[in-house]
Amino acid sequence: MRNNKAPLKICYKVTERNGKGYWERIGVAYTNIDGSLNVVLDSLPVDGKMQIREQVSFDGKENNNTEPSDKL
Repeated sequence: MRNNKAPLKICYKVTERNGKGYWERIGVAYTNIDGSLNVVLDSLPVDGKMQIREQVSFDGKENNNTEPSDKL
């Protein structure tokens, strides 16, 4: 069961090109009541690596919206 008070997390793959990192959103993760994570991916990173981070708004502040933008 999902913990609705925990912030939504975003899954990214990071690709390095010309010394810069490019972040692409590939899914979401959310915390269950028992502290475990559910991860829902729209695509898989080829190298098997991904970053899971707290959702932040465009102004760089943490987004306290715990509802996913799409149905999980």
